[in-house]
Amino acid sequence: MIRKCVFCLLLCVLSAGALCASIIETSSFAALKEHADHDTLILIDIDDTILHTKQAFGSDAWFYNKLKELSSTRAYKEAIGVALPLWHKAQEVTGVSLVEENTPSVIAALQDRQYKVMCLTTRGKVIMDATLRQLASLGIDMKRAAPFKGHFPITVSSEYGYWNQGVLFTGGGDKGKTLMSLLEKMAFRPKKILFINDKATHLRDVEKDVEPAGMSFTGLRYNRSDKKKEIREDVAKVQEEYFNKILSDEDALAIIEARRLKA
Repeated sequence: MIRKCVFCLLLCVLSAGALCASIIETSSFAALKEHADHDTLILIDIDDTILHTKQAFGSDAWFYNKLKELSSTRAYKEAIGVALPLWHKAQEVTGVSLVEENTPSVIAALQDRQYKVMCLTTRGKVIMDATLRQLASLGIDMKRAAPFKGHFPITVSSEYGYWNQGVLFTGGGDKGKTLMSLLEKMAFRPKKILFINDKATHLRDVEKDVEPAGMSFTGLRYNRSDKKKEIREDVAKVQEEYFNKILSDEDALAIIEARRLKA
């Protein structure tokens, strides 16, 4: 009887560990290669996973900080109505850098193996062209091994997503629900889903929808950009002030110092 209880307890512990192991912490984009095969649909986040802005202003971190600042004095809907259009305008003109230098070669290697690879982002259709330009500027072409061709809208309740050139734009909608809508629309059901994203919440959003549908899920919580998210607010404010010019962090710091000496 005791042995049976111990065995049941051990089985429960192992089962819990297996559930936790579905999301793995990594600082290497190349970790995708370790978990992918021809039965896998590979999903890649964009912001702070593939790329980030060259300056503080317009970054993912800037957007969330701006939203928090605005939300302290007005309703959330009004705050996002101010912050999001400004972030969109920044994406139209900002330069971007790779989070890891080898990211394009890792993506190309997966595509060369004929694995199905796509991007999954909360960005919306309004900055679709800017997003595709940013990826192209870094030598990344998501069309090469995308699971679907063409471009078309994806409707999820009252939220609207869009598929184009190997990128699924959720328009701020839930990544899991938008992905499932795409898969159902295209009558495609991969055996496995592999998703790399800097935000654990987005990994969980996908996990909660694909696993009940019979697809195994592995999430890679990518932490390489974690330190980059700690931006200087004074630098970002100066860059926002000179928005039409897009100042580098160094130029913004020079302006801050000049103002300090003049004061």
